[in-house]
Amino acid sequence: MSVLNLIKFITNHPLNHEHKLNSIIRFAKWQVGSRLVPGAIVYDWINGSKFLVKTGETGLTGNIYTGLHEFPNMGFLLHFLRAEDLFVDIGANVGSYTILACSAVGARGVAFEPIPSTYKRLVENMRLNHLDEKVKCINKGLGAQQGTIAFTSDSDTTNHVLASGEQCDNKVTVEVTSLDTALDGENPSLIKPRRSG
Repeated sequence: MSVLNLIKFITNHPLNHEHKLNSIIRFAKWQVGSRLVPGAIVYDWINGSKFLVKTGETGLTGNIYTGLHEFPNMGFLLHFLRAEDLFVDIGANVGSYTILACSAVGARGVAFEPIPSTYKRLVENMRLNHLDEKVKCINKGLGAQQGTIAFTSDSDTTNHVLASGEQCDNKVTVEVTSLDTALDGENPSLIKPRRSG
């Protein structure tokens, strides 16, 4: 996304619509500040939740710029879920939705993230929010049956299953399980499916 398109997205976002100048200032502060501080930064978010974020992490920086990067879906989650509901996050990435569901709302969670490096960041975000007991993080992909599958591993929020014949320099083979096997008879109140790239 170009800088101009990003600024349009930020200023036209429903939570920024009446605060366009403040949203641009927040964007500029992040752009400058994140380059001055090496590594991940702890960002205070909704209802006492937090996340670790680095420059270039699209979904998380989108939450900094707008409050709720994917407003309709994240808003629905916040209003629909109740404490102790079971939330399942498929393709959790570093855990934005799981943080909202389990830290901001108080639900229990199961978060699937197949890419090992991203899974590590997911676990860090769960620990930051003291969710070790509420969220089960699973470093596997989901499919109809057990097996393995190849994923891209260097595309941030757009990592995906490699299609037959698709070439990729940075790929990883991950274990796959079925949702029924992983949930072991539990019934979730809400499932967030993996977004298509």
